[in-house]
Amino acid sequence: GAVAPNVHLAIRIAGVAAGLGEIGWSKVFLTRKFGPRQRLAAILTDLELEPDPLLPPNTLCDQCMGCWEGCPSDAIPHLNDED
Repeated sequence: GAVAPNVHLAIRIAGVAAGLGEIGWSKVFLTRKFGPRQRLAAILTDLELEPDPLLPPNTLCDQCMGCWEGCPSDAIPHLNDED
């Protein structure tokens, strides 16, 4: 019943699932206190813990496209870009 030792944890998704923040349009993890400037870590346990409430979508990122305007390498797609 234990977690396999070779489990791969997507830390940004785990942060969202833990109620710490959300993933913005630029795919960067955002929090209320630090915006995009933090480092995430995880501890896996079988202890039953009370989860924090999830943030409603677009709470921190309102898709203003400021990240797109400031990206010098055009690595972030614009909302109007076609696939």
